Amino acid sequence: MRTVFSYLPISMATEPAADDLILSLLRVFWPILEKLFGSEHMENGNLSVAACRALSLAVRSSSQHFVTLLPKVLDWLSKNFVLFQSHECYIRIASIVIEEFGHLEEYGPLFVTSDDIPDIDKKK
Repeated sequence: MRTVFSYLPISMATEPAADDLILSLLRVFWPILEKLFGSEHMENGNLSVAACRALSLAVRSSSQHFVTLLPKVLDWLSKNFVLFQSHECYIRIASIVIEEFGHLEEYGPLFVTSDDIPDIDKKK
């Protein structure tokens, strides 16, 4: 999956002619990623890294087409991060999701910066 998405240039996702290709690829590969992220096999570090790489390339290649899948992706990322905290790949893919979708009004409140977190020492 990662190989297929890696051949799609990021700029291609903004071209109208590329829409059909990107949507077709998402339709083919999304059910596989969906089952993989929801499976117990994600405890394997190598598999988690590979799945996260494929997901990050899918997010970057399909940009606006990925918005409908974002709620599921955010759910999986948070669940898998809690279950497998030693796999830092979930933090990396979360940062990619923030880069791509943090500007959207409906998802902006989900993302906070360190400036948004009150400093406990200053309150003393």
